[in-house]
Amino acid sequence: MPVTHPEVATLPPETRGVPSILVRDLHFRYPDGLHALRGLSLAVLPGEKVALVGPNGAGKSTFMLHLNGLLHGEGEIAIAGLALKKES
Repeated sequence: MPVTHPEVATLPPETRGVPSILVRDLHFRYPDGLHALRGLSLAVLPGEKVALVGPNGAGKSTFMLHLNGLLHGEGEIAIAGLALKKES
């Protein structure tokens, strides 16, 4: 039986054909001064698969927390053409 998620909105037609994930010049520094992300840029097109690999402390989790909207650095992030907004 298929699983449905009625709370998930259908993407508007104008978002089709744009990168699924677009990150431009993302920078983030933790309060202790540690630079976790420096100028990260990435475009993931629909259907592409991406693996984040690297040693401990490389910034993988920090990057994912930005994609989830839990951390807010400097730079731009768009998911399916829709910009993530920083909450004040």
